[in-house]
Amino acid sequence: GGQKQRLSIARVLLDNPKVIIFDESTSSLDNKTEDRLLEALDEYIKDKTIITIAHRRNSIEKADRVIDLSTL
Repeated sequence: GGQKQRLSIARVLLDNPKVIIFDESTSSLDNKTEDRLLEALDEYIKDKTIITIAHRRNSIEKADRVIDLSTL
């Protein structure tokens, strides 16, 4: 599952933007595939600003800053 999401992520990576917004970009992936994808992206995203909107904690566990909207 998640072929459309993986294709969308690949398209973003080809554009090489300075800022990337991931809005539930891994929600259709199983946990193992999500972990592998996020690990593969580590080197690519290290010098970029990434905004991630997610419900899963493991999607944001490497973030420098987290804003939990449920606490606002």
